[in-house]
Amino acid sequence: MKYLSHCICLWALVAVMNPALAQDLRPRIVFIFDTSGSMGVDIATGTPTGGDNSERHPGDGNLSRLFVAKSAVSALIETTSEVQFALMRYPQAEGAGMNRGRIDGFQQNTYDGLEETPLNYAGGCVGQLSDPTPEQASSLLVPLSNDNELEILRWMDGREDWPGDPELRADGPTPILTTLALADQYLRGVIRDDPVEDCRPYAVVLLTDGGESCVPPMERAAALAERATLLQMAGVKTYVVAFGVGQNDLGVLSALARAGGTAVNRDGRLDLARGLPYEANDLRGLRAAFSRILEDAIPVEACNDLDDDCDGRIDEGVLNSCGMCGPAPVERCDGVDQDCDDRIDEGALNACGGCGDVPAEICNGVDDDCDGVVDEAVANACGGCAGVQAEICNGLDDDCDGVIDNLGDGPITRACGVDIGACTLGVERCEAGQWGACDGIAATAEGCNGADDDCDGAVDEDDVPCGPA
Repeated sequence: MKYLSHCICLWALVAVMNPALAQDLRPRIVFIFDTSGSMGVDIATGTPTGGDNSERHPGDGNLSRLFVAKSAVSALIETTSEVQFALMRYPQAEGAGMNRGRIDGFQQNTYDGLEETPLNYAGGCVGQLSDPTPEQASSLLVPLSNDNELEILRWMDGREDWPGDPELRADGPTPILTTLALADQYLRGVIRDDPVEDCRPYAVVLLTDGGESCVPPMERAAALAERATLLQMAGVKTYVVAFGVGQNDLGVLSALARAGGTAVNRDGRLDLARGLPYEANDLRGLRAAFSRILEDAIPVEACNDLDDDCDGRIDEGVLNSCGMCGPAPVERCDGVDQDCDDRIDEGALNACGGCGDVPAEICNGVDDDCDGVVDEAVANACGGCAGVQAEICNGLDDDCDGVIDNLGDGPITRACGVDIGACTLGVERCEAGQWGACDGIAATAEGCNGADDDCDGAVDEDDVPCGPA
């Protein structure tokens, strides 16, 4: 798209001279609708439908390419207020009931019953811009203007009361070169009279289900590329939507799209060396192609110190909060408003309102980490600091583990008794705050038996009577 350095000054001058005009710098697109006879075939099978799904020519009920294309283009016109559209078709002559199925000795359409319900249109390879007659075909149906949407839509609503309410019909060859030449002729006059042409994008969108058929095969690619180059020199891009097109014709249309400055690769990126036209095989594909074309054709302001959308303002809506390109700076915890939102250190302060990590919680009766909880995870089981008190045999839960007088899973124990003479060591167990009996062998009275019964380290002491002297 062309945006010259003097665009802003020109816009300001026009705003003074004609405020209404200055406010309308919408891109202008001439839409060329394929009205060749092959548009009457079924979109899925490629077989003739005998009509085009309209009231006058319903056909056999299968969806014709013409009907699907009308649906997609109608939706485009109805929902795109950011663009001025003009509507063109392949050249067709017009006259009441003039086409009863055979013109110049051959059939150029797939309609049935034309003897009873003839077409009011007949396509050809040559034509003029407007004012069709039975002797002269024409292409321009609705010129560029404000509020022409309804006039465009009535050509695609499926109802016809010719000549007051006309309709697009599928009849004739595929004269792409002729139609592009007529579009070029029309747009040169429009651009010449446009006081803001340096600030307004212009484009041609060609919807076709086949390649050129009115030029010798060996000349088609070069002829179409030359015409697209001439349009480019006039400041007009040429977009091509290949609708159900075969490989042979796709090569010719690719040459046209490359010269028109719009060919894309399989990823949808501009590729003027090996790129292809936009491709579609159904309604969904057409809508997707039109959406991608509009994204490219409608200027969008970028952050580059230029007036990309030519509205007299620079970088509007794309600068960050600090008035610069790119994302706003990240707020840091330093007492400065880095992201220019009139707040300082928001989102960068820790829970305690300071910089850096929050303090670690310590056992001191204070909420050190500012989470609303005091001494969490650092107080002992009894709620105090340092270690819990060791469990003792007193009938109390000294270590706050929910069990009294316990040592692990069992009661508190201690060693008891002695390992002397007949005595053995044992264990005492705490029960209800009291020590139980020792389970070792205790001392007994010394007897005359050769054993240390009283466990005093002596056996059968002298003062113990022990049989005869």
